[in-house]
Amino acid sequence: MSLSAERTSPRPEREVTSAAAPALVESLRQALHARHGARLPTGSSLRVGATLGNGAAMAIAVVGHARRAHEVFVFARGSGDGLDGPLAACVDVLDALVGSVVGDDDAFLPLDWEGRPFERGVVFVRGEVRDYVAERQAAVLLQEEAPPPALPLDA
Repeated sequence: MSLSAERTSPRPEREVTSAAAPALVESLRQALHARHGARLPTGSSLRVGATLGNGAAMAIAVVGHARRAHEVFVFARGSGDGLDGPLAACVDVLDALVGSVVGDDDAFLPLDWEGRPFERGVVFVRGEVRDYVAERQAAVLLQEEAPPPALPLDA
C-alpha cells in the first residue's frame, strides 16, 4: 500500500464491510471492560464493535447511556489478519481513547476523521457525543428517520 493511500481519509462504508466474528468482539469488550469498567459512571455501559475489510479494520466503542453516549471510532489500514493486522492498531488506540472518555464529560474527539501517527503507520480517529433519546424525539417531530446509533442499543 502506498504512503498516500495509507494517509487518505477512511471510507468505512467501502473499506470495512464485514462484521468481525462475535467471539472476537466479545473478547475485545471483555478486555476493555476489565481495564475501564470500574471507572464507568453509574448507569453507563461500554459496548464494542468491529468491522473488517481487505487490508483495513475499524473498531468502535460506545461509552455512556442513552442520554449521553460517546461514540469512538478507530480505523487503520495494513496487512495481516485478525489481531495481527490493522485491527491490532485499532484496539491499541481504542483502549487509550476509551480510557480518556470514561467518566470525563468534557472529553471530545474530532467529528471528522483525523489521522494520527502510530507505530504501525497512521490510524484515524473520530467521535461523537450523542443523545439518542433527543434524536428520536426530534425525528418524530420532523417526521424523519432518526440517525442510527454506531452500535445497536440492545447489545
